Amino acid sequence: MTTKTLPPLAVTQTEAIALIRSPKIFKRALAAGWIIPVIQGGLGRRSLFDYGDVVKLWERLQTGEVPPKLRCEIGTGWIALEFLAIVAMILTALYLLLG
Repeated sequence: MTTKTLPPLAVTQTEAIALIRSPKIFKRALAAGWIIPVIQGGLGRRSLFDYGDVVKLWERLQTGEVPPKLRCEIGTGWIALEFLAIVAMILTALYLLLG
């Protein structure tokens, strides 16, 4: 008689990230509400995620769905362009003033 190993009922965030293989994608999915902890971590406690929810997240990723970018990831390119435009205006003003 052989025994079958069952998957865990819940996994920690570290284990879920290891299953997904991408911390960034996991953070995006968490922020978008694609995956929700069944037990919220707090002081001295780890968040636990339903193993089935992690599998569902993986299945969504396999179909080509990608969670939206985090707010901190959006617009960073525009900030750099705005900075360069300001520098160009300052240099132009200095050139015109100093001749």
